[in-house]
Amino acid sequence: MSCARTTPNNILARLRIQHWAAERTALNSGKVRQYTSPGRPAANPSTARYDAALVHVIDFEREFGKLPTESQMLLLLAYREHQPIQMIAQVMRCSVRAVEYKLPAALKQLAAILARADLL
Repeated sequence: MSCARTTPNNILARLRIQHWAAERTALNSGKVRQYTSPGRPAANPSTARYDAALVHVIDFEREFGKLPTESQMLLLLAYREHQPIQMIAQVMRCSVRAVEYKLPAALKQLAAILARADLL
């Protein structure tokens, strides 16, 4: 899945997908990471951690939803589900070469959307 056109924003977008998947899993299982806001004490630390994690997930999902459905499916299968390109091609009903072409384009689209929303 590596490509010669990999840019820092594409790498950050890929990492953001992986972070989102891990964060979503943690929220679903009731485990959250420690997030702090400078200058703002939390009334209930565990609630504040959960709320911050939830905001991160919601922000990402809102921006991710702006992608075309095909791009969303490609990115989820490749970077969240870690499916091989051959399997992605079967699911998407296209050739392996088409997946290899569309995946970096989808990642570039996501990177642009996340950069505009200041989420990279």
